[in-house]
Amino acid sequence: MKNTSFKLLTVLSVLILSFVSAEILSRLYLFAVDYKDTHVPCTQAESFETPGEFFGLYDVIARRIDDPQIGGMLKPYATGKGYKINGQSFRYDEDIPEKPGENEVRVFITGGSVAFGAGVNMDQVYSSVAENYIKELIPESRVRFINAGVGGVVSTNERVWIENHVIRYTPSYVIMFSGWNDTYYGQDGGSNFPKELSKAYGLPFSENKRPNINKIFPPLSTDDYVLKSIYIIELVIRNLRVGDIIYKNMIDEDDVIQI
Repeated sequence: MKNTSFKLLTVLSVLILSFVSAEILSRLYLFAVDYKDTHVPCTQAESFETPGEFFGLYDVIARRIDDPQIGGMLKPYATGKGYKINGQSFRYDEDIPEKPGENEVRVFITGGSVAFGAGVNMDQVYSSVAENYIKELIPESRVRFINAGVGGVVSTNERVWIENHVIRYTPSYVIMFSGWNDTYYGQDGGSNFPKELSKAYGLPFSENKRPNINKIFPPLSTDDYVLKSIYIIELVIRNLRVGDIIYKNMIDEDDVIQI
């Protein structure tokens, strides 16, 4: 009888210690995550050459209008915090004629938000810096670096944008500064194509491709859990279920490459 009681006490003690340990480790983990988010080794401003330039001071994306081919294009003559769009939907200080002048070279840069120069002002965006540098280097020629980036596009949208719009302005060179969005949407399970392109490539329209994960699995909050170890367990289960949905709806990498 005593032996049985000792075994039961031992098992109960192990369970209690395991539970307490799990709770302590969960709270330490959540504290470490919170500390990491609020105590970064350097400020965002320090990652730019000009103090104070970081996401929040300047707009990350410009105002857009609907476009049947690329989904959305920059609104002509739109201005915002740090950006200016010309009448041809380019991030450029002035309108340009369709044909270049004598000794004029035109370099168009297309792509997504990075190509657009998200969060950087007009003077510091790379296309402006390059144009001013070349102007000092070879003043006898006019070399334009025209920013034709549109946030969120994939390279198929980009190609249509070049063929239907950019080519009209006689580019000497086109730099496709892209690839990240293709990878992201391919992994995410969407194509980011507007309906016309989805039909052309036989792909499901992005908005209809996958269930809304945030509606099926509402975000979890630590404040709703007295026991943080239970929160960690439910978070792991939720992430596994979300990952399963994403995995089942991913576009095959060969399809992404072919498109």
